[in-house]
Amino acid sequence: MRFVSKKIITGDTLNIIEILIAFVLFFIYVFKNLRNIFFDKAFIGFIFLSFVSVYLIIYDTFRWQLIPLILLIIITYILLIYIGFIYKNKNLKVSHKLSRRIVTVLIASFLFSSIIFPLNDFKIYKGKYYVGNKIYTMIDPLRKEILSKNENRKISVKLYYPSDSISKERNRWIDNIDGLEKYIFAKYKIPKFFVSYIGNIKTNSYKNVEVSNNVEKMPVVIISHGFASLGDFQTSLAEKLASNGYLVAVINHTYGSIVTNIDNKNIYLDDNLFSNDDLDYFSFGKNIIDIYKKDIMLTIEGLKKLNSVKSNLDFKNKIDVNNIALLGHSIGGSAALLLEKDDRVKSVIALDPWIEPISSKFVKYGFNKPTSVLISDEWYNSENTRYIFRICEINNCVNSKVYKVNKFSHQDFTDLGELGLMSKLFKISKTDNYNLNHKKNNAFILNYFDYYLLKKNTESKLMSYINENNDIFKAIGVKK
Repeated sequence: MRFVSKKIITGDTLNIIEILIAFVLFFIYVFKNLRNIFFDKAFIGFIFLSFVSVYLIIYDTFRWQLIPLILLIIITYILLIYIGFIYKNKNLKVSHKLSRRIVTVLIASFLFSSIIFPLNDFKIYKGKYYVGNKIYTMIDPLRKEILSKNENRKISVKLYYPSDSISKERNRWIDNIDGLEKYIFAKYKIPKFFVSYIGNIKTNSYKNVEVSNNVEKMPVVIISHGFASLGDFQTSLAEKLASNGYLVAVINHTYGSIVTNIDNKNIYLDDNLFSNDDLDYFSFGKNIIDIYKKDIMLTIEGLKKLNSVKSNLDFKNKIDVNNIALLGHSIGGSAALLLEKDDRVKSVIALDPWIEPISSKFVKYGFNKPTSVLISDEWYNSENTRYIFRICEINNCVNSKVYKVNKFSHQDFTDLGELGLMSKLFKISKTDNYNLNHKKNNAFILNYFDYYLLKKNTESKLMSYINENNDIFKAIGVKK
């Protein structure tokens, strides 16, 4: 089965159609001859714009970028009615100069907003399965919450899994767009409507569909995001893995995530939550990493429980809880490395892990399981990277590999580059070809886990992929 969507008109298609509509109206107004032909046949133009309006109502979702286009359509309606019907048999002169200025401003505004802030749905991956997702709340009976001392620690975990069916609506990229809008407004004073369009971006998974009947045991990949981030920022990777037969558990670390929804209540990031006058910067890091590590352990226990009980989606006996890989970004990568020695964990990938606060834990033993550390260009020349080199040099980490990922920034390991030019303007993404390089990075991760978890690839096939893409992945600083 191919992993595709039944939806024909995607966000990318909408952008193209909207821009074409804008250009058609632009030519009608600005070029006099075309304008005269159009006004001579005003009724045809009226029908055309009627179809445009129906399209916008049926296929599009309102967002602020459409305001200039909607104003343009309204103005055109008024002129068409006025000229084509009220003054049908009269020689009415319309100010070409004024109309051209108005239309040019509206067209420019629309094109600028659509190009800088595009509505780009996630690219479709071709895997064996469709992908379902479901959000669970997991409660740790042994830990108290960080702020609410009388409550136990709770985290939100979103599962992505192979499925044989789809629902009517594709999942939206950001599950809690309302919470994200409020956080960004409170912290950066950016108006909510400016961010709201992100909530219309659709991915390639479907909520609450049943687990595939064609899988016997799903190997597990647990993903841990960085500090002040979101689990949703690893959606494309999670969907790619799930479409190839993995159960992917993406954690939203409460108080470490930008916003986490627990029991229908938004819990926001607190930058100063883990630090006070008695703690230095590394102590802050150690505390955060320890919390993330225990959240990953809680997720493993939660998956064991889910595997043992009958549920609506039927995960029972389909989760291979003894065949787990961990993947983490930044602080999440450090937490994943700390659990490398767990017997259930077979492999680890750490993306720009912040290793400095916990480097002493690895100096003696190094990394014993198959472990890959991927370092972005942005972090490569840092003291943090030198710690990673020292660990491998001291311990001769035979099963570990360190790769420099060329043309990547720290956030290029996430989906934030999907925001297009906006990610460039705010210096979130620094790669010239984000879509291609991000796709290659996700493919590397899939090949890596296919070899170490599914045992279906040979090592030569994995290395062949790396060698074919040596412009992106460069093996460095490892003794063999």
